[in-house]
Amino acid sequence: MTTLLIAGLAISVATNIGMATVLFTRRTYPGFGYWVLGTFCRTIGGILMLSRGELSPFLTVVLANVLLLADLTFYLRGLQLFRDLPTSLPMEIGLLVSFGTLLAWFTVIVPSINARIVLFCVYSSAVQLLALRLLMTQRPADFGSGDRLQAFTLGVMTLAELARALYTAFFAAPIGDFLAAPPTQGVLILWGMMSVLLLALSQIIMNAQRIEYDYHLAQRRLEQDLAERETAAAALSASETRFRLAFDNANTGMALVDLQGCFPKVNDRMSAIFGYAKAELEGMSVNTLALSEDASISSDFIARAIRGEVESATFEKRYRHRCGDLIYGRVSSSVVRDPRGETLYFISQVQDITHSRQTEVSLRRSLMDLQRHDAQMVALNRMNERLLSCDGRAAAYGIFADSAESLFGSHGGGLVVAHEQGDALELVASWGERHGLRPHFPARDCAAFRQGGVFAVADPRGCRGCNRFQGPPESRYLCVPLAIQDQPLGLLQIVAVDSLCDGNFAELRTLAMTVGESIKLTLSNLALREALREQAIRDGLTGLFNRRYLEETLPRELARCNRVGEPLTVAMLDLDHFKRFNDTYGHEAGDLALSAVGHLLGEWVRGSDIVCRYGGEELMLILPGTPPDDARRRLDALRSAVMEMRLQCHGLDLPGITVSIGSAAACPYELEASDLIRRADLALYRAKAQGRNRVVDFEARPGLASARVP
Repeated sequence: MTTLLIAGLAISVATNIGMATVLFTRRTYPGFGYWVLGTFCRTIGGILMLSRGELSPFLTVVLANVLLLADLTFYLRGLQLFRDLPTSLPMEIGLLVSFGTLLAWFTVIVPSINARIVLFCVYSSAVQLLALRLLMTQRPADFGSGDRLQAFTLGVMTLAELARALYTAFFAAPIGDFLAAPPTQGVLILWGMMSVLLLALSQIIMNAQRIEYDYHLAQRRLEQDLAERETAAAALSASETRFRLAFDNANTGMALVDLQGCFPKVNDRMSAIFGYAKAELEGMSVNTLALSEDASISSDFIARAIRGEVESATFEKRYRHRCGDLIYGRVSSSVVRDPRGETLYFISQVQDITHSRQTEVSLRRSLMDLQRHDAQMVALNRMNERLLSCDGRAAAYGIFADSAESLFGSHGGGLVVAHEQGDALELVASWGERHGLRPHFPARDCAAFRQGGVFAVADPRGCRGCNRFQGPPESRYLCVPLAIQDQPLGLLQIVAVDSLCDGNFAELRTLAMTVGESIKLTLSNLALREALREQAIRDGLTGLFNRRYLEETLPRELARCNRVGEPLTVAMLDLDHFKRFNDTYGHEAGDLALSAVGHLLGEWVRGSDIVCRYGGEELMLILPGTPPDDARRRLDALRSAVMEMRLQCHGLDLPGITVSIGSAAACPYELEASDLIRRADLALYRAKAQGRNRVVDFEARPGLASARVP
């Protein structure tokens, strides 16, 4: 038995050396190292077995057998790793710990060599069966003679171990000394040694076959890669051909751009877009063609693409044609990289969109013009609505000044109106800071008035004959005279901004003429309205306010005087013997006398006084803020002035005229105008009854009435 163990130890050492040599000198797969470690454990275990009687039983029996079982456990772990299968460390530790514990029991507590042999055979058979099952049920693609040899060896070893366990347990006599065991044990040990050698050989063959399989697999993959590369090369060649044809014959400009922003290659369309020959463009920088304001667009894209931030971009740039024309281009540029991701060059497409851009600009300009025209029309309509509802010229001037900035924008100007009498023109509304008009100037200083039509000055430096400006005009301007039926009403002045082009200046002229028509109509309507109002409230013969105006005004004056605590006196005048004067000298002379007295009263009264023709030859005076005594003195002076009048009709002297006057003072808090008029009428009746040509106050007694007889 000792001889067999020594021979087995030698085989184990030789196997260990051979396995280690393969491990450290050849290519091996995961798990082969565990196989080497297992053979090492078997060698150590064999050495410990040979030391029985010299060392402790725990070393020569327990540890030696645990190392022998560890050899099989490492073999199983190595096989799992070799097949790329999961392992279970807790199971392996549990297997070894349980085996060691039972072995120690049958060594120390209940010593039995037969039990130890049976225990080892059972544990080793279990591990070998697991390995055999793994070999036969999960066969990889590289399964070959090495795997079969290993499966055969494991199968024989398992049968031998099971047979040894059965024989030892049921047939063999109790063994007192393992080294002096019967020959049957030696035969089994000899087979075990041969199995170890075969197992190591099969492991080396399995590793070599797997290497060979991987080599053939790699070779097939290489052949497949070569075939794919040939196919890819053919496809690339065809693709390059198609790309070259598409590049050269594209309807858009095509160019390759290097990392410095130059053209290595361009197509014919690119040459046609910019007017350069292909040889001239190739090598030229993209920024040479672009406007300086747009040069940074391509440079920024190239820099970002090199940094890996973008792969493609579409943008618009402006270029200069060789002959100097402006070109709008839509550029689509993509980066081309090598397999490592390094930037090689860029491929760019340039589409000439000059026509569409010009069309778009024209449409946008038309839209802006239309929007501006709509805004002007809205402002003009609003101005006309406001002008129609205004109640006087001053309000109309303010409305026009407010509306002018919406109508004319940044263009300055002013509205000048003519006085009803005289040659003077007055600036009544202005806007902007550049109108430069004087507040007043004679009509003869305006060339537009002298010319009688629209006066447009495109070059103010050549303007002569206009003295209405405070200084020389700085930019082009135009004047629109406002006249109806050759009756001048005023002047509309527009001073344009410096940047105004000829087309816009013509549009401004049209707008000014339209606005001028609205202003003319407004001024004419206001004049007509004022004339109608004057006709409605004034007497046509005397020029004084009529009775209707009196009835509207006197209650208002009564209320005002009561509110502020002022006195108010009303006087009624009547031309003495006017009917006889008419019958004697004719109605024409009577009208002349009434008209003369009316004009005298209009000049005699104060600004706050009101004079009306009450009816026929009766006239009415309203004297606000005048107490009765002051009123009597003033009325008596008026009576004297009438007596001093001298009239002629058709060259004949008319006799003098006298008037009778009756006055009445308003009572405190009196609001009824009819009562006040009635008292003045009674006072007039008393003046006539007392002999005419006198002033009678309603409050004075008849006997004390003041009277002066010429």
